[in-house]
Amino acid sequence: MFGLISKTQEDIPLVGVSVKAKIFDFVAKVVVRQKYENNYDHPIEAVYKFPMDEAAAICGFEAYIDGKIVKGVSKEKNEAQQIYDDALAQGHGAYLMEQETEDIFTLSVGNLPSKKQVVISIFYVAELEAEDDDQIRFVLPTVISPRYTPPNKNLEEKAERITPKYVSSVPYGLKVDIKVGMQSKIVNVLSPSHDIDVKYPSKFTAAIELGNPKKTTSLDRDFVLKIKTEQPFEPRVWVEGSKENKPEKNEKEKKKKKKKNQKEKHEKKPKKDQKKHDPGMMVTFYPEIKVEDKFEMEMIFVIDRSGSMSGDRIRSASKTMEQVIKQLPDNCYFNVIGFGTKVEQLFDESVQISKEIREKALTHVSIMQADLGGTDLHKPLEQIFSIIPAKNRPRQIFILTDGDISNTEEVMKMIRRNSSTARCFSFGIGAGASRELVNGIARAGNGKAVFIDDSGKDLEKKVIKQIQRGMQPALTQIKIDWDGLNIDQAPKVLPPIFNHDRFIAYGFLADDINNIKGKVVKLTAALPTGEEVCFKLSLDSVQIIYDDIIKTLAAKALIKELTMADIEDKDKIVELATKYGLASKHTSFVAVEERDNDGEIEEMELVDVPSLNPMDYQEEYSAMRSAPMLNQSSDLCYSAAPKYSRKKSACFIATAAYGTSMHPKLDSLRWMRDNIFPNKLTQFYYYVSPPIADFISKHDSLRFLVRVLLWPLVYLIDNPRSFFSFLTIFILIFSIYLHY
Repeated sequence: MFGLISKTQEDIPLVGVSVKAKIFDFVAKVVVRQKYENNYDHPIEAVYKFPMDEAAAICGFEAYIDGKIVKGVSKEKNEAQQIYDDALAQGHGAYLMEQETEDIFTLSVGNLPSKKQVVISIFYVAELEAEDDDQIRFVLPTVISPRYTPPNKNLEEKAERITPKYVSSVPYGLKVDIKVGMQSKIVNVLSPSHDIDVKYPSKFTAAIELGNPKKTTSLDRDFVLKIKTEQPFEPRVWVEGSKENKPEKNEKEKKKKKKKNQKEKHEKKPKKDQKKHDPGMMVTFYPEIKVEDKFEMEMIFVIDRSGSMSGDRIRSASKTMEQVIKQLPDNCYFNVIGFGTKVEQLFDESVQISKEIREKALTHVSIMQADLGGTDLHKPLEQIFSIIPAKNRPRQIFILTDGDISNTEEVMKMIRRNSSTARCFSFGIGAGASRELVNGIARAGNGKAVFIDDSGKDLEKKVIKQIQRGMQPALTQIKIDWDGLNIDQAPKVLPPIFNHDRFIAYGFLADDINNIKGKVVKLTAALPTGEEVCFKLSLDSVQIIYDDIIKTLAAKALIKELTMADIEDKDKIVELATKYGLASKHTSFVAVEERDNDGEIEEMELVDVPSLNPMDYQEEYSAMRSAPMLNQSSDLCYSAAPKYSRKKSACFIATAAYGTSMHPKLDSLRWMRDNIFPNKLTQFYYYVSPPIADFISKHDSLRFLVRVLLWPLVYLIDNPRSFFSFLTIFILIFSIYLHY
């Protein structure tokens, strides 16, 4: 659903976003609250596209309006949409949250009355990432970067559906309140993305909020938090009982629970699904093995050289590749492939390392530029997989990208089809990199994903660590022996394990919690030699909690496994998601606020909530991603621009007019940069354009004037006597007519 963008900040219905999170060990329980306010004189339907952690299991949704809470329920996607539409048609308030991709959601706030406010609360739990430097990483995504879309009608429609409108400033910001509790002493808590204020109530706890006086920040880059403890990675077992079965600590709690049970009995609520309230179990292993790595292998480095990698990112990638090439063993066959819209290979096929080959590769990566167009990952992978790897020479593919793409599912399927002949390791670079893409590459390719901060300071270290993983065969044929316990395991098929990497498995426990004492869980795996190894974990000292966290994560793991299957079982996904109250590819959350409507139902206006430009796009590349757009019917000017506006005046003026206005057709200025302008002028253009674009974007009349005059003015300068000059004058007059 799409509507018009509000012209002033007062018209934007979203006025604030706050996040409260509790982190314990390597799990986070999070509440995101979005506050909407209708300043129009009539009802509105506000539509907001926002990112979520790809690993998050969204397990709750509610609206707070006029002093009452309206709880949402998980329904099959089409059913949820029908409930929402029917409620609006009857004049009720309705709220719908839909999953567009694994990491992008759309929230619709329907029939919000004039001068009213509503607070939407979204609840989720997530398994936190374990960093290579022994830190736990919590990420709160806040930006959706523009995604490259190959020429394809279906993909273009999907890109339009998941791409928000971008503006240079918005009235809403972000507040965070995070509480941390760890099982071992906290060494430090830091954020590479934001200034934070950290307090330590004890050696094992911390409280975090933003460090600036207003305690708020712009939603222009992901919020990243890193936590280091003295003993971060030790094998653990968690057992989770149902909240309903939590033992009371005192007489007050007993009375409170008795009163609640009596209330539920009188309300005659439907019978609860018993399995949903079965205990859950989570086991964590950190296998450590020694494996000889003296065997031939093939390493292919796939480097994103699209325009958004310009500046520090491509320089960091270049320096890192120099270090990697110097350290490659002599028994390694390798190749370097750059990709964008075009693909550029260093060698026609992978070659064995030698002194001459190494020198040639070092020269190549030292002069790499971000000059290959948009982010089309499908092309290089298709090229790689078309060549059958040599026998007894395992193939490892390392993909380094900062981009987002619209054909993620196609890329995942290709990698999964070839996972028996190649492992894929991935790197997500910078704010806004799609976690669905980066993590999905690693899952589909039996590899490992890592994320690099915007500064790029960890890039070299993390790439080297990934190389080391690639040089060591993973443990395969993973199985868990639950020592006779009646466990429904999640996921069913366990992924490969790398040396000293964290491994987590979940299960729904049909037995009584008290029956697990004395049991020993065994993880068995096969070495590359075929030898079997075994790791044991005693259940004598388990940690018991009473919540729905582990069961929710277990259900999420099962749903993700079903989604990745070659033949997707939609009915099973819907069954699991509705049973455990989760959002998914095939289920949405819907809430209906019933109202008394005696009179005529007032017509509402559709209002899209715009998003702030991602910081990295604002600083270096926002102008490169821009495209001329007089209005919705001005494709003629767009298509004419690359042909006729080839001087720096066109580039400069276009930056001023469109540097802060994203659009699906993003390539005209990038095309001019890649094919026409010399490097020095390009660098000058990088630094001068953002402030000019920002100034113009704050003055609507000036912005409109520049947009209307842009291409006609430039073309008249370049071609004063051409027939097309008359055509541009006609377009100018016609555009003014359409506006007024």
